Amino acid sequence: MQRIYLIEPDKIILAVLIKQLKAQDYEVDYQRDLSVGLKQIIQTPPDLVVLPWHEPGGSIYELSRYLKQQNAFQHIPLLLLISIEELADSGDLFKEGFEDFICKPIRPNEISTKIQRQLQLSKIAEKMPNLLEQRDLSNYVCAENDKLQEMVSKLLNNSFELEQRLDAYTQELRDLNAVYERFVPHEFLIFLDKKSITEVRLGDQVQQEMTVLFLDIRDFTSMSEKMSPQENFNFLNECLSQISPIIKRHHGFVDKYIGDAVMALFPRHHAEDALQAAISIRKAMARHNISLQSRDLPQVRIGIGIHTGRLMLGIIGERTRLQSTVISDSVNLAARLESLTKHYGANIIISKQTLRHLHDNKHYHYRFVGNIRVKGKSKQVGVYEVFDGDNKSDFKLKLSNKRAFEMGLSYYQQAKFAEASVQFNQVLERHNDDKAARLYLNRCAELMVGNVPKDWDGVENFLQK
Repeated sequence: MQRIYLIEPDKIILAVLIKQLKAQDYEVDYQRDLSVGLKQIIQTPPDLVVLPWHEPGGSIYELSRYLKQQNAFQHIPLLLLISIEELADSGDLFKEGFEDFICKPIRPNEISTKIQRQLQLSKIAEKMPNLLEQRDLSNYVCAENDKLQEMVSKLLNNSFELEQRLDAYTQELRDLNAVYERFVPHEFLIFLDKKSITEVRLGDQVQQEMTVLFLDIRDFTSMSEKMSPQENFNFLNECLSQISPIIKRHHGFVDKYIGDAVMALFPRHHAEDALQAAISIRKAMARHNISLQSRDLPQVRIGIGIHTGRLMLGIIGERTRLQSTVISDSVNLAARLESLTKHYGANIIISKQTLRHLHDNKHYHYRFVGNIRVKGKSKQVGVYEVFDGDNKSDFKLKLSNKRAFEMGLSYYQQAKFAEASVQFNQVLERHNDDKAARLYLNRCAELMVGNVPKDWDGVENFLQK
């Protein structure tokens, strides 16, 4: 086992070097005090020595020249531990007896490569005199010692250039990883317990409770027909650049863009984060519409659906084409809630599960808008309209009408349609544009005129996806 001696006053740097070298199966001795370390290496020369750049009270080059004058150190490599900034002021360290240097901060690959290379060169240098004395030139072709030293010096002088190439390659890999993260969210890798996208495998999956936010730009298809393809992309990307940073600020991440729709996941304080993000997005889009109006561009209206539940995150596809995805009824329900924003004339719709997961729902303004049942599910879901983020006029009217609206809805679910109609009429007298109140008023009229089905339970069934 080859023995390496380290002299370094800094505890942390010394600990890193020791750990790295022992992992490479080297025997490691060390000393923080230079004078004590010098006595020990002269008494028992190691196979390689690493010295610090700063030597209190003297020059490290005086020490390196002294060591190289000792016969025992003729072929023992000396490596200098130095920072990039110090390297610029170090002069020609190779002429002062050092074979190479290690840059701070410590990089494991650099340590391994340089020490291994110097130990190999040391073995070659030791063998040269023996080969010349034996004159066994029939089996070996040898250069003169000074030529060998010249070749070694050139090799070492190139080491800095190799380091620069390594740094450039490392940066290129970082940049490439950053590009990959634009397509596969880094948070997705964290949930799958992967450090890099290269570790992802088909079938990797994990289950976790999260809140799903589904957002859609309303009537984008009709708007896009009046724009060129480039204008479409510019318009859409400008909107998304307003939305996505808000999701990230509230500890969520965009799972995917689906044309003019956005699906985002919130894993931490998920319900709270998702709802606050939705409200912030509503306010941001109101400001963005002012900018669009000043440029004679169409106004953007959005609908947001939010639901909380267990999700399966994982990797699907086949060997040559992988894709991250989320599989869950929660995703489908969040998308359905978003579509209900048009139905109820709302901007933000949340499920009862999300409402229950809020830390303190008193901080928000909302109203119950009914129970729904979606295709393929027998269980009903309570849904609520959150009107924080609405314009000031609608906000005040919905807040003042909340009691009458919810009382009317309670009568409606008890099949007391006349009483319900009175409450909904009161709402509409004060707020004629309340689409949800008008919807229920019309249904009351229909049910009072026609026969109420025997299995009627006040739940709205949405049988189409």
